[in-house]
Amino acid sequence: MQGWHPRRLIELWNKFAVEKTTENDSPEMFGGHQLFIILELGNAGLDLEAYMFLSAHQTLSVSQKVTCGLEVTEVELEFEHRNLHLGNVLV
Repeated sequence: MQGWHPRRLIELWNKFAVEKTTENDSPEMFGGHQLFIILELGNAGLDLEAYMFLSAHQTLSVSQKVTCGLEVTEVELEFEHRNLHLGNVLV
């Protein structure tokens, strides 16, 4: 999308920021020319901050898959994530 973020999205972002905290800037800071993606995920799993891995091998496997998947996406689609952290990876 391009333009100002929808009011409902800002409301949900503010709710999340209060309930879970965030180090990200509010999307309200971006102007009307900003490109962005909106994803709505009903039950998409746990983020890596909340997920409890069963072994070091499992942790390494997920880390490698996320890293390789993101690398391919960035190269093939000329995409740059810019906000990768454990809370943005769902398993």
